[in-house]
Amino acid sequence: MQKRSIFRIVDCHKSVFVAGATFFVLTSAMSAVARVVTVSGGISTGYEWYDRQYDDDGSDTSNSQKDDKYSRFRISPLIEMVSLSERDEFRMSYSPSFSYNFDDSSDHIDHNLSADVNRFLTQKWQMLLSDNYRRTDEPNDTTAADSGDNLQISDSNGRKRYWTNDLSVSSEYTYWQDSLFSLGYTYSVYRVLQSYSENDNEDFDRHSFSTSVGHRFNSIWKLSVSGNYVRGLYNEVNSSTGTSGGQPGNSDLKEYSASTTLESSLIEHQPLSLTYSYFEDKYDDPDLDGSTIHSLSLGWQWNVSNDLSVNLSGGPTYAKTDGQNGTWGTNENLSLLQQLERGSISLAASHGFDTENFSGTDQNGLQEFYETRGDFNYSLLENVSLGLFSSYRHENQDTISPVLSTGGSEVETITRKRFSAGSNLSYMFQRWYTLSLSYTYTNQNSEEINDSYDEHRVALTLSFNKDFFHW
Repeated sequence: MQKRSIFRIVDCHKSVFVAGATFFVLTSAMSAVARVVTVSGGISTGYEWYDRQYDDDGSDTSNSQKDDKYSRFRISPLIEMVSLSERDEFRMSYSPSFSYNFDDSSDHIDHNLSADVNRFLTQKWQMLLSDNYRRTDEPNDTTAADSGDNLQISDSNGRKRYWTNDLSVSSEYTYWQDSLFSLGYTYSVYRVLQSYSENDNEDFDRHSFSTSVGHRFNSIWKLSVSGNYVRGLYNEVNSSTGTSGGQPGNSDLKEYSASTTLESSLIEHQPLSLTYSYFEDKYDDPDLDGSTIHSLSLGWQWNVSNDLSVNLSGGPTYAKTDGQNGTWGTNENLSLLQQLERGSISLAASHGFDTENFSGTDQNGLQEFYETRGDFNYSLLENVSLGLFSSYRHENQDTISPVLSTGGSEVETITRKRFSAGSNLSYMFQRWYTLSLSYTYTNQNSEEINDSYDEHRVALTLSFNKDFFHW
């Protein structure tokens, strides 16, 4: 691998272990403060079956080589430690995972290690440290709200074995009632170890700097302002060997984003908000075109009752790719949560414009999307629960490609539709044991060649978890 900027750190995946040791030293130094420590753990084992079949459109005779499937046994021990005191909180967990593939007689060891420390240096000033290391071949594309600033890795263009590490440090200072100033930095690493498809992949390092201020004027009005700068450094990966190759720097980019939100509680149980957001990305390569997004959104939340809440927002959006005509559109978000006596129902729908620069796929460029999702969770019996979900996403993505003959770039719009549905049935018994069966189906229909597929996932898992020590 060629040398990059000072941002490039060799063997940076070891940082999670260094951070974990640092956290342990920090909490040990606080031993004079009264605290409660809990050590828990367990083990899970089960069978997993996966099958992805790509549609044969007749345009690529090597298409069948992209089909991917496995049938494997997995066993995963888990150890967790939580230490609490009046001024700090420390959490650390580690779960190695051993799998054996019956189809090709291969075996792998995956890892999931996380450490978090939150400490109040004073009554109003808090420091937060976290490190999350993950080695797996599973996607990690939960919503951003669930993941904070951690990487969201998708497998929409093929399964791969990879590792990620997200190291974050931030500081928060409460200077007034419900008024907060924060600074943060996150260093994220993504490395492909092995690709099971023929699609191109890129390793990258991501450096994210953020700041925000939230000021409450009175019981009715609050103003929040935030800004974020991201530096992304890429390196192409050979799809068959998983090793770095190609020319570094072609996709290196910078992202700038900012938002301002004015919140109002003029109407009881129905808070209002007005948000303006700005996003821009710029590539180091002058032949690649960046994009800009401006959005204005009026939001309304209605707490109908203790069991029912509705959130609605929408407004105009202006999106533009460099060298292309700008587009006026809209952004809309709708969510509904209904709590039931023995479960819950949630519905969500959204439309807008975004980019996927750090998803672990080759899907760069501006995209307009329409997305819906529904979740249903219900306790059939005291120890038996059922979960169902369904989601649909329609996206029109601008793919940026350099044109060597002219020295510029061309933008091609590709339409992609993805539908997913799944269920999970779990049974808890003997206090510490859980038996679960899950199934997920995904269908993707894409205008891009060799990008349409049907996918099935089945997992049968038996797990055990309990508290071992408490002092």
